[in-house]
Amino acid sequence: MKIEPKFNIDQLFSDIGRKVNTLIEGVIEAMVETCLEITTEAKQLNTYQDRTNNLRSSIGYVVYERGEKKAEHFTQSGVGAEGTGADGIAAGKAIAAQAATEYPNDIVGVIVAGADYALYVESKGLDVLTGPCTKLYSTFEKNLRLVFGK
Repeated sequence: MKIEPKFNIDQLFSDIGRKVNTLIEGVIEAMVETCLEITTEAKQLNTYQDRTNNLRSSIGYVVYERGEKKAEHFTQSGVGAEGTGADGIAAGKAIAAQAATEYPNDIVGVIVAGADYALYVESKGLDVLTGPCTKLYSTFEKNLRLVFGK
């Protein structure tokens, strides 16, 4: 006895594919908003003097989905009189892009302070990025709830 389905299997997989894509788009949207909130807060910290504008300008993020860049945000920031911060932006973008390559099959958000001396500044007890990043999980959870309406 042959079993005949009473549904269209192609339509079923098409519907599942659409729902998965909607889910992925929502996760990316929440991730982008989370990265923006965290980096904005980090750039507003006033715990150190940024003479060249490079350290604050190197703070930013990239979001990738399976190796494809979905979002990026780096801006010139700071109040230093000894530079424009262009080197900081370039360093931040390079480090974030490199870190994202370690997850070629995933959705990944990379938040960085790309200036090579960021860790040194933090080791002196001055917050560059660590403080805002402690809120990462709760901020992402909040943004997921906003995106998916729950």
